[in-house]
Formats: sequence, structure tokens, C-alpha cells
Amino acid sequence: MEVQARDIIYYDPIKSPPTLNSEDLVFHKPHFFRHEAEFRIALFYPINKKGFKAKGGIIVPFILEDESMHISISHSDPRFITQFILGVTERDEIDA
Repeated sequence: MEVQARDIIYYDPIKSPPTLNSEDLVFHKPHFFRHEAEFRIALFYPINKKGFKAKGGIIVPFILEDESMHISISHSDPRFITQFILGVTERDEIDA
């Protein structure tokens, strides 16, 4: 499982996005969304797994059919969102 966080890159929809890499495309949107000034945090999960194992062995699925699986947080002051990020764990800290 991997978490990536990046600013959204806006592109001209008349042209192709500047990348065809599926992970990179998660962070691209047509330029008419530029006013959103979006920063995105994406969780890339293994396709061979069904979901997270919660307490009691219950599986919380990665995907629910016909249901949106995203959270949107916005505020006029970009610094507002920083209060929601309590900590960061780097991948090399997990693998150690």
C-alpha cells in the first residue's frame, strides 16, 4: 500500500495529459478546474487485496460499488488544511 500527496497539475483538455502513467494521472485535471487549487492525497492499494483488516477481523473494503470513495476538504485559506495533518510516516520508516 502506498500514500502519495501532490498538488494537482492542470492541463489543457484539448491536448493529452502530459503523462499516461496511471499513478501520475490521479494528480492531473483539466485546466478549467484550476480555480480549485487542489492538493490531493491518494492511497494506492494492492489490487490483489479486498480491503483493510479492522479489529475483530472485519474487512473494510477498498471499493464499494456505486459509492464515492473520496473526501473533499476546502477552505479559502490554504493553511487551514494543515491542522488536519497530524503526522507523516515515510515508507523507509515502515520497511525498517
